[in-house]
Amino acid sequence: MIFCAGILKRLGAKRIRLLSNNPEKVRQLENSGVRVVELVPCQPRISKTSRAYLKTKKSKMGHLLKGV
Repeated sequence: MIFCAGILKRLGAKRIRLLSNNPEKVRQLENSGVRVVELVPCQPRISKTSRAYLKTKKSKMGHLLKGV
């Protein structure tokens, strides 16, 4: 994520809206000097196949997912 922050800074982006479900990305970007002014969640389609995977992302990595 530090690499991404470097690119954003080079492009002159000091404040961003982040499209993500991962609060860790917010923390890393802000620790690198890029202010996240809004976290825009991207809600994936939940299917029989993806439910277990999404539950793992939510429970182990803290992803912000509704309906999982």
